[in-house]
Order: sequence, then structure tokens, then C-alpha cells
Amino acid sequence: RQPFIANEPVPDIGPLIMPVDLFDDDARHEWDRVATQLQAARITRPIDSQMVVMWCVTWSRFVKVARFIRDKGTTYPIKNKRNEIIKVCEFPQAAEFRALQNILIQQSRELGITPAARTRIASQAGEVETTRDQAALRRKFFPAG
Repeated sequence: RQPFIANEPVPDIGPLIMPVDLFDDDARHEWDRVATQLQAARITRPIDSQMVVMWCVTWSRFVKVARFIRDKGTTYPIKNKRNEIIKVCEFPQAAEFRALQNILIQQSRELGITPAARTRIASQAGEVETTRDQAALRRKFFPAG
């Protein structure tokens, strides 16, 4: 559990900032989907834009690799001169797929995209509590002694 930080800075509220000329179609579609939902939940600030951009770019690459695997599978045969299979190798995209899955899982936790991650993130549906309000709540629920 994270320690209580009474004077933790809170970035200004505002829209996420989409980069110009960085996204392909898959990344743009993901930005439109995710940014809209995150902003509606009021859990992101303009300073979070780079994290959402990384999510979208990683997602786009993941989609391309997933399509490759869907079409070609994860392995390919190596044959000798008599056209006999002598071994089976893994496409580099299969390893990239696994790596991208792990990256997306980590990023989804940071962005509050998974159900478990959302339990750790407090949405700012209204104004941010003042330090005095936080201190009062801390005294109420965590009395000294």
C-alpha cells in the first residue's frame, strides 16, 4: 500500500494532447477509443498524454504482430534439399507478440484500464480535495496513538 502523501502535487485538469503525424490508423483508432474513455472517467490529465501515446503506439504494433501470427502462425519449417523438414523455428513476431503483451499489461495497469487497476486509482469526478481535507480524513480514520 502506498504511503499517504499530504502535499502530493496534482496536475491541472484538461484534455489529453494527441500528437501530430505519429499515429498510423490502428494507433489513431485506439487513441479515439481510449482517450475518450479515460477523459470521461476523469483519471487523466494533459501530463498523461505521453503515456496514452505510448499505449496507442504499442497497441498498434501489437495489432500488426497479431495479424501476422493469425495469417502465418508462430512457427515455420526449415527444410533440407530433399524438401524434408529438419527443424521448426519460431517467427520473430511470436517473441515480439509476447513482449508486447507484457508491455501492454504493464501500461494498462498504469492507465487504469484493467478492473484490478481501477480499484487502485481514484477518479477525480469533482474538484481535487485540499490538503486540509486530506489531513482531516487521515486524522479521522488513522488516529494517532
